[in-house]
Amino acid sequence: MRQLATVILGLSVAAGTLAACTRELPVRTPTPEATAAPQPPTARSSAPVVSTANAALATAIAALATPAATQAAPPAPAPVATAGVVALNEKYTLLYRAGRETWLADLRGGRSLFPLAACLGAPELVWSPTGEHLACGAGPTGQPGEVSVLRSDGVALWSYDGVRRAVWSPTGQHLAVEAPSAPPDSALVYKLLDLTGQQVAALPGMSPSPLLHANRVAGGAPLWSQDGQWFAFRNVAGGVDAYSLASGRVQTVDAGQALPLGWGAGQTLLVAGNARQGPMVMEYEVYLHYVATGARERLPDLDQNSGLWLTPDGQHVVFVPMFGAQRLGISALNLASKQVRPLSPPYAISYGSDHIPQSLLRISGDSRTVYWYDFDQTKTLYKADIATGQTTTLWKPPEQGVNFSPDGRKVAYSGTQGAGPYGLLVADTEQNAPAALAIDGEFIAWRVLP
Repeated sequence: MRQLATVILGLSVAAGTLAACTRELPVRTPTPEATAAPQPPTARSSAPVVSTANAALATAIAALATPAATQAAPPAPAPVATAGVVALNEKYTLLYRAGRETWLADLRGGRSLFPLAACLGAPELVWSPTGEHLACGAGPTGQPGEVSVLRSDGVALWSYDGVRRAVWSPTGQHLAVEAPSAPPDSALVYKLLDLTGQQVAALPGMSPSPLLHANRVAGGAPLWSQDGQWFAFRNVAGGVDAYSLASGRVQTVDAGQALPLGWGAGQTLLVAGNARQGPMVMEYEVYLHYVATGARERLPDLDQNSGLWLTPDGQHVVFVPMFGAQRLGISALNLASKQVRPLSPPYAISYGSDHIPQSLLRISGDSRTVYWYDFDQTKTLYKADIATGQTTTLWKPPEQGVNFSPDGRKVAYSGTQGAGPYGLLVADTEQNAPAALAIDGEFIAWRVLP
């Protein structure tokens, strides 16, 4: 039986409030990040929101519980299961469903049952960057609901109601959530919570969706700096503010109609400014702001892109131009030298829309390699070296796509291995060498330890 996982479009590091897409990818790639400490749970919502996607997911889970009438090939060897919930300390582990059970599995055959009762019906599950905690709750575009935080063994610690989206700080010390107003009001409050679920700051803001096609850039979601000490967001006037955890003060970075795109090295912030509706698309100008001094530099190469990602070290911006000679090719801009290096030919990545979903591209943890999956045209995985620009064609996974690990080094996907049964497979992005994880397993989320 074949189960197609569904992409939940949104950003991790950074995708924005999602605008309507022409179609939906049959892959689901959540974003990892944080840590938490035990806290008595708050009162839970008496009427959780059940979306159409959740109803479809429930139907799929029920279908997975029904055994197949025949099996074309012998089943893959079952992983060694533990008697109860234990911590799996391999670098790469992932959550998946098989029938009505949820498992946390490593890539060496070990697995443990993982209770997800606190996350029942939640469309968004986000691991902390330390791998010690899991946040689950309403997705970036749905109605507000309850965000819950679990330990790595599945024990629920605390919950926070009336919010959506969960974005861990890179250090795992804080969690940002959104408390939106009722539609069509675009006002919202960004709430920063500590490891016990206590509110550290409440920052009045505005949704980025009226300003920009939020999938097109890494901005839109609440943005943490690499050291977890600064938090950038769109303020109520439509400009960009940055909040300092150290001082507790808010600093205005751009007073015009703007959107934060991501943090560079040395307290620099990329901002899409002077946004206005053009004849065909939303037009904007990209600047690099120096938060400490208030100075800024113009970066015209980043205007009108179909996708934008910052490297973990904040030294480069990987982007996909919407127009020009390098249209839909992948390039990297060095934020220090302002030099642009093409990493692929034009039209190297495509998606049948005017943006590239954030889930189709990953940057390695050492900021040296870009991995991407061309979903529409070649249906192939590629990699490129940021320093040299050398591009390598990797391999072709099944057409339903892949779920990249946060560092891009591994992929999970549904398919078959040789004459074996259809199921959930995990492979090395560069070397392939797939390993069967579970028959008819459904991918949920990667958990990658530092």
